[in-house]
Amino acid sequence: MADEKVADRDRRGPRGPNEERSAATRQMLITIARDSFRDFGYRGTNLSRVAAQASLTKGALYHHFADKRALLDAVVQEIQAELRDAVASAARQEKDYLDRLIAGSLAYLDACVRLEALSTLLFVEAPAGLGWRRWRQIDAKYFRRDLEALVEIVIATRGLELSAAALTSAVSAVLMDAALEITSSDVPEQARQEAETTLRTLLKSLT
Repeated sequence: MADEKVADRDRRGPRGPNEERSAATRQMLITIARDSFRDFGYRGTNLSRVAAQASLTKGALYHHFADKRALLDAVVQEIQAELRDAVASAARQEKDYLDRLIAGSLAYLDACVRLEALSTLLFVEAPAGLGWRRWRQIDAKYFRRDLEALVEIVIATRGLELSAAALTSAVSAVLMDAALEITSSDVPEQARQEAETTLRTLLKSLT
């Protein structure tokens, strides 16, 4: 994936000053909006305030994002990308593919605890603001496709007669339910531990 990005950048050539400035401004807006969505929720986030914090006019903000929903979309993708990196980093530490699946899943749960209020943004505010269909598209892009690919390898290497799609849905459902429990719990660490027990029971049954 990284090689593809480099190749694409090389084909387009180096960025000019205006393009770099535009990218920096866009990232600044995403960073400010991320804090605002976390602190005030989707409804409570005011684009005029976001623009002012970035020392921009509201019109200048609209040059980068069509509306508040588009800004939320960018924020959610950024958080999902961070989650994907955390999951991939943990999974790479293991040699066995089932252990990779377990390690990656537990890293996902750990990230939900670590993100704290951002978990509420990701799992509660985002589906409401973006719509369930768009949220699922983003989740597929940054998480579910990688999960299903790993599940397919686990099934193949262990010679299991299982549906990769069905097992992926089962693991995904456990993780999603756990994420919501962690997000809403007064004791997120306890919710995370309970989720780990369920997850390990499910995945260890594949051995």
